[in-house]
Amino acid sequence: KVIFYGMGLLAFWIGDNCLKKDDLKKVELVDDNIYYKGKFAPMFNKKLHVFPDGHNFDDTLILICTSPVYHEKIKKAINQKYSGNFKIASIKENVLVIE
Repeated sequence: KVIFYGMGLLAFWIGDNCLKKDDLKKVELVDDNIYYKGKFAPMFNKKLHVFPDGHNFDDTLILICTSPVYHEKIKKAINQKYSGNFKIASIKENVLVIE
């Protein structure tokens, strides 16, 4: 399972340049910015999802797709809000880094 956390340019770039249409359907979209709550992401053809605090993930990769300025804050929030078997990833200097 793959989650794009944050609807920054990275999410749209990956969606447009790296994923097939069938793969776009498999990606869950999450953004904790109140402005985006309940909004629709046309490229992915789905609404942004909100997982409740305490949600337990099973074999999930959470890719942070926001500006790098927010990555540390988002990693901290993810680790505080969610539990289970997940890994957090980000793109650093054009390389996928999984923590």
